[in-house]
Amino acid sequence: MKRKLLCCLLLALLLCACFAAPAFADGENAGLGYITDATGSLTSEEVQTLTQTAAAISQKHECGVYVVLLEDYTEYNRRGIEYCAEELYRYFDLGWGADRDGVMLIMSMKQREYDIAAYGDFGNYAFTDYGKDYLSRSFLDDFRRDDWYGGFRDYLDTAESMLDSAREGEPVDLVVQEREPVRVDPITRVLIAILPSSVVAVLFCGAEKRKMKTAVSKRTAEDYVVPGSARLYIREDRFLNRTRTVEVIRQEHRSSGGGGGTTVNSGGFSHHSGKF
Repeated sequence: MKRKLLCCLLLALLLCACFAAPAFADGENAGLGYITDATGSLTSEEVQTLTQTAAAISQKHECGVYVVLLEDYTEYNRRGIEYCAEELYRYFDLGWGADRDGVMLIMSMKQREYDIAAYGDFGNYAFTDYGKDYLSRSFLDDFRRDDWYGGFRDYLDTAESMLDSAREGEPVDLVVQEREPVRVDPITRVLIAILPSSVVAVLFCGAEKRKMKTAVSKRTAEDYVVPGSARLYIREDRFLNRTRTVEVIRQEHRSSGGGGGTTVNSGGFSHHSGKF
């Protein structure tokens, strides 16, 4: 009995050691790499190439860039793909440096859902709300054609470009530009000053000219009858046709407005999710 209990204890310790995910320096982790494919959608050569690219980008900008491809995210977290992303990010201690800066693209093949999760001060600064939407547009067209390698490659290329901009102090975000004052040359100023008075003068002359015309066309046949020369017992107006003008007013669809920046939740993450 004691030997059996000892074997069970050793087995439990072995399982704990296998599932534990000790953090390594600067984003490298034994449990979850830069590119993790749990579905077999990528070849080993493709995983190796993407991993080298992601590692170089992460080292260059000191911000981890990750891809996690799952068959069914509900096997890890049933509350939603965003919660799954946060749980994996924290469990495997992903990210770079003390703030664990990073961005992770997680995909679930069964639901065809994805989520872009950013973390850390610089991670959330580099990947704003608008920026994550911009990042998703770089790979969604590939994913809808089931081109996984092409989509991940575009994701890494775009993420690197966004990190470059963020390091230069200009993250990809909504920018509201102030309008510069319009400069008007002297000739245009003279024309602007003369034009209103010229229009008023033309209108005034036209009105005076119309007053000088006393002969006007008659509106009804009765106007042409000499008073007292005829007596009409029946008088009626008949309309032969009617013209109706219909104007179609097109309603323009507008997306909800808003400022830039990043919406960070209480756990320090920001997200952008959708379908592919």
